Amino acid sequence: VGAGKSGLVALWDASKPNTSSNDESNESQGYYVEPVISWKGHGGRWIADARFAPPSSSSLNAPSDALVPSRLLTAGNDGTVCHWDLTTTSLKTGAPKLLAQSNKVLHSSGIFSMD
Repeated sequence: VGAGKSGLVALWDASKPNTSSNDESNESQGYYVEPVISWKGHGGRWIADARFAPPSSSSLNAPSDALVPSRLLTAGNDGTVCHWDLTTTSLKTGAPKLLAQSNKVLHSSGIFSMD
């Protein structure tokens, strides 16, 4: 997971090899891999932190592919924390389903870490 400028969140599949290349980055840094999904996650300009939520206790005894993260938490300088369902996406926007968003009253000047 990566997040930052412009309020964008992006996810990559680290289990797949680097197969796509971009001519400019290929010359200087190697391979360029497109994210599996990316979306505008917050109203502010920056997302300061993004973390996968731990799996539920019921999924700990499930097959290994069930351990793929299904929930994501993001925090931004818009003063909110968002809880995303990565298993459901919007047909209109392609973004994951927003399960919950904190109130800006708690962090009016932004959130810079979820530690």
